Amino acid sequence: TLYGSVSTGVLYQNTPSLTNADGTTTDSTNSFSMESGFWGDSIWGITGEEDLGNGWTVGFTLENEFGSDTGEMASEGTIFDSQAYLRIGNDKVNFAFGNIGGLSSAGGDFDLLCAFD
Repeated sequence: TLYGSVSTGVLYQNTPSLTNADGTTTDSTNSFSMESGFWGDSIWGITGEEDLGNGWTVGFTLENEFGSDTGEMASEGTIFDSQAYLRIGNDKVNFAFGNIGGLSSAGGDFDLLCAFD
């Protein structure tokens, strides 16, 4: 399965005009910008699972972060930098090997803090 999510925000910033101590003034400015990762990470990934019988499955997840405003990968020259693991288990127990998020990272499939992804 190919999946993904995009997190992008449009920011409006207003800088008011200021009068400096020496009597000069700075004009008011307004700007719009697009910001990647505004409400979480932008990711794409591939996942798969195979039934081994008797309730056991083996599966994999390969996941990569990217900047939604530029399209660049989060880690230059590294693919699948977010999660990349092999898993074997059943509905009670899972053993995973590879690059997974920390148990208190608030991100990833195995975090204990909260379900952020």
